[in-house]
Amino acid sequence: MTELCDAAASYGMQDFHQVRAWESAVLVAVKARKIAEKFPRRGYAELREQLISAAESISHNIAEGRAASSPKEFLRFLDTAARSATETASQLDLALQYGIASKRDVFDLMGTIICTRRMIRSLQDKIRDDLKRGAEITRKRRR
Repeated sequence: MTELCDAAASYGMQDFHQVRAWESAVLVAVKARKIAEKFPRRGYAELREQLISAAESISHNIAEGRAASSPKEFLRFLDTAARSATETASQLDLALQYGIASKRDVFDLMGTIICTRRMIRSLQDKIRDDLKRGAEITRKRRR
């Protein structure tokens, strides 16, 4: 099994489990599902499904992006993850306005979403900085 993992790593596959933003995104998905399970059984099926889908999309995009073939591609996946976090927050706002989610649950999850988005943005900034440094080194070598 270790040989298989070593071979995968040598081909550029990265372990998304090591990304803190992914860990936080998984927590968002778990909390969102728990909130959605409390929605009334009638009349809110679409919002329930969208909330769960958007929340799960955050961690999925981080994981998929971690295996991207380039840092620029990873940035695109991270952008999608950040947008899914915003979508999740919007759906939570609706649930709160409809009176089908408790303020306590929504505020707790909103805090987790905000932290997750900050982690995603921080990771994006780091990747962009690394790309800029790499471009600067390449330019200096050409001179």
